[in-house]
Amino acid sequence: MKNIESLTTETITGATNALFDKSEHRNDQKTDLLTGASLSANGEIIAEQLGNVIVKEGKNIQRYLLQQGIGVQLMKAS
Repeated sequence: MKNIESLTTETITGATNALFDKSEHRNDQKTDLLTGASLSANGEIIAEQLGNVIVKEGKNIQRYLLQQGIGVQLMKAS
């Protein structure tokens, strides 16, 4: 079995709420937030379940933006 380090070039933690504010309204400044509730049982993204957030002024979220070919590992704490 391969470990996660052998399958990736970089591992980062997810964005914290220090970077964004939740938003109830969709607008041009909104960014989609991927959460566990945004995924189907097969790991597919359910667009309607993405969270609505606005990035806080002066915060850089570039490293957290998903790009094609990036894998995401979601862990649930209990």
